[in-house]
Parts: sequence; structure tokens; C-alpha cells
Amino acid sequence: PMVAVYLSSGGSLLLGLAVFGVLVTYTLDLLQVREGALAAMWGTLLSLALGHVVNSLMLFGFSLLGLLAAATSVLAAALLGTWGSLNFRSIVDQFPEEVVTLERALFAAAPFVATPVLSWSSLALDVSSRAHYWVGIVLVSAHVLCAAPVRASLARVHEPSGAPSACPRGAAALQCVASLALPPVFRLV
Repeated sequence: PMVAVYLSSGGSLLLGLAVFGVLVTYTLDLLQVREGALAAMWGTLLSLALGHVVNSLMLFGFSLLGLLAAATSVLAAALLGTWGSLNFRSIVDQFPEEVVTLERALFAAAPFVATPVLSWSSLALDVSSRAHYWVGIVLVSAHVLCAAPVRASLARVHEPSGAPSACPRGAAALQCVASLALPPVFRLV
């Protein structure tokens, strides 16, 4: 859901850029030009991040809210790029330990991006008198998704205990707390 909100919040120009970038990335991947597809994906995401930063700063100025919105959009693009990079099999085969580290970083940083984006979108979606119901639904969903430890997608890289883990129990608990505590913080800011 965060990706849909992120892509649609930039307007038609950034949405068209995203569609074009996805088409170029898919075409290069289909033609077996893996490095070109990876570069096209990251180029698209960097262009989207730059567009969102400019939009945020033009809308809110250099206030705290404008800088938070700009930082959130950059972090969202970085997380999308990390997730996209993890889907390239050549990267997974060449750098297995780094892939597990990136996967852990992806799980660790997800609440810090998804929570404000989904909270702000629920405020924009509905009037502020009912927005807290939407935020509650989003947070319950995030709690269900982040409450349990997640196994790593790379089976051959193991933890010392023998079980691969992309999101260990402590990190899952921290994610849950962050998902529940960040919306009031962003509401105060």
C-alpha cells in the first residue's frame, strides 16, 4: 500500500516517469541485460525521489514538516530500490551475506517509511474526524505483518543458531513498537 501512495502522490508527471522506468527495467530484464535493468531501476527511483523532494519542499518549504516529507520520500525510494535489487538473482548469487544484511535493513527501516506515508494518506483520504479509524486499521495490519520473526529469503546464509532470519524476534518487536508509536509522533510534528 505504501508504494501505491508513494507513486500516486507525486502527480501525473512522476507517475508517468515511474511507469516509463518500470517498462524500461522490465524490457532490459527480459532481454537479459541485468546490469542495465538494475541501473534503469535505480535511475527511475532516484528521479522519483528527486521529484518528491522538490514537491515536498515546494509545498511545505524548509519547515520541519517539509524536511520530514523530503526525508521520507528519499528513504521510501531507497527502500524500494533495495527491495528491487534483492529481486535480481545475480546479486543474490554474488553477494549472499550482503543480501541478508540488506534484507534486515529493509525490515528494520520499513516502519519509519510506511507509517508516516500511510498516516498522511489516511488524513488526505478522509476527513480528519475519521482519519484515526483508518490509521488504526493500517497500524493493526502493520502489527499483524511485523509481529512475528521473518525467515530470510536466502536459505544458504544462516544465523549462528542455524535458522536464517531476516527479522529476528527483537527487531520484530521494535518494528511493532515503532509502527504503534510513530503516528502520534508525526501527528505532534
